[in-house]
Amino acid sequence: MYKKIYIKIKKACQKQQLSPLISTKKENVSTFVNNLDAVSIRRAQLSRFFVDIINKNQDELNALTMLNRLNHLGFQFLEITGSYAAKGLPFYTINLA
Repeated sequence: MYKKIYIKIKKACQKQQLSPLISTKKENVSTFVNNLDAVSIRRAQLSRFFVDIINKNQDELNALTMLNRLNHLGFQFLEITGSYAAKGLPFYTINLA
């Protein structure tokens, strides 16, 4: 059996950059877990890293532009992957309070 689960976390957790650890396998059940909040936090960190450390502000690129590019490509990848990996299967959204 295969399930799709989307995770949403509270703003307080997002501010502290905390995200729950979700197990994706349990006896004959595989789970595609997508935590967009955790992904957003990580992409923001990566965009600052690439602009400040790797690029060293040499090109006219800022962290917000890099973040927008990462989000655009990430959502494209998620749509394609989800359409193949979980085609026709139900999905669940979990709001963690």
